[in-house]
Amino acid sequence: MSKTRDIKTGWDQVLRGVGGLSASAVVGALDEENAQKLWWSEMGTPTADPRPTLSVTTDRLRPAIDRAIRTDVQAVLDGRGRGVTGQEMLADVGRDLAEEVQNAIDGNTQPPLAASTLRQRRRRGQGDRTLVATGEMLRSIKVKTSADPDGLRDDE
Repeated sequence: MSKTRDIKTGWDQVLRGVGGLSASAVVGALDEENAQKLWWSEMGTPTADPRPTLSVTTDRLRPAIDRAIRTDVQAVLDGRGRGVTGQEMLADVGRDLAEEVQNAIDGNTQPPLAASTLRQRRRRGQGDRTLVATGEMLRSIKVKTSADPDGLRDDE
């Protein structure tokens, strides 16, 4: 086999590997009701201060996320990541991010609850953690991926 053919074959393998890396992912509360609650916690409301968790966690983990994706892509380019898709890579990174967001929600995000909110929660038998009354929003944090690099559609 000629050197030119070896290079072409190698390049074709790289292109096939990289071609499978297109993907998109979303991490968060994927149902409308909990997405609204998460938005309120991020931005605040007229009666509640912001308690950002998704944005703060994503910002904090951005360097680690970038490193993980770079490492996975490099493995594909080096021939060690054969068969790995971009969707699988983003699912792995997304699961890690989702877990950290859940930890942030569960971590009693400041500022503390108002005295009136604490009284209401006690009457309902709920705890005093800031973003966890029922645990519904905490459990709603999910990862959704798609092989479509242009993003997820509502019907996916």
